[in-house]
Parts: sequence; structure tokens; C-alpha cells
Amino acid sequence: MFRLKSENAMLCFIAILLSAIAAFFGAPWWTIIVGATVIAIVSVGDHRDARLQLAGLPLGGAVAREAIAFSIAHATAAAVAAYALGTATRMVVAV
Repeated sequence: MFRLKSENAMLCFIAILLSAIAAFFGAPWWTIIVGATVIAIVSVGDHRDARLQLAGLPLGGAVAREAIAFSIAHATAAAVAAYALGTATRMVVAV
């Protein structure tokens, strides 16, 4: 049986792959937003566990919020990179 973290990682990999495939087939730019949202939602489960562990610390809430902000930024970067890779691949194959 898979652990929760490996399932989350697999869902993120699938979202990144689907973003690249969608860009390859000419999906609109807002596919980036969909991919980033899926990746960010999947990663929130990991932050829920960390938030419970950090609750006793004086700056635990701030650290948890910062971790979520970094996660959203990384999700957006991954979706943008996947979309760019799919678009570049489409342009190379078309030539």
C-alpha cells in the first residue's frame, strides 16, 4: 500500500505531465492556472500535518503560512515550466 506522501507526489507528477501534454496539443494559457491549482491543492495535505506539529511554537503559524506560500509559488513554477516545455516541443515537432 502506498503512503500518503507518495500518492501526493504521484498526483503532482500526473498534473505536471498533463499540463505539458495539454500545451503540446495547443491548450490555452490558462491551463497553467489549472495545473498550478491542482498541484497546490495536493500539497496542502502535507502542510496540514506540519501545521499541527508547529502549533506549539511561538512563530509556528507564520512558518506554516510561509510554507504554504512557497508551495503555491513552486506549484505555479512547475505548471509554467511544464506548459513552456509542451509549447516548445510542439514548435520543434511542427518544424
